[in-house]
Amino acid sequence: MVQAQITKCKASTFSFREKAQGASQWTRWSSPVNVDILISIDDANKRMQIFSDQEQVYDIIRDHGVSKNRKGENEHKWECINEKGIRCYVYVINTASGSELSVEFSDLSWKYKVRII
Repeated sequence: MVQAQITKCKASTFSFREKAQGASQWTRWSSPVNVDILISIDDANKRMQIFSDQEQVYDIIRDHGVSKNRKGENEHKWECINEKGIRCYVYVINTASGSELSVEFSDLSWKYKVRII
């Protein structure tokens, strides 16, 4: 029997952006804030957890797999639902400066600079 892997990451920075009501453009990313947050991605149980001050739990609805984004970076995308029943997308993006995990709702998005532990 093959055991499914749980990927654990440590986040070192946090930034966010938002869309004003009725706007189609995102604001600029906020200045990064230093954090020390554990993140787990459990493919077998289709669940992601971000252990921030307010714990975030995302159930995976669909794994879109890995593709190249418009910047040419490898991006793994999941469609998820949070504990309040709101749909979002979670991305892990491998950039030239390291890896990022971002959570994107229709009006609010945040990202963490992460490293796998």
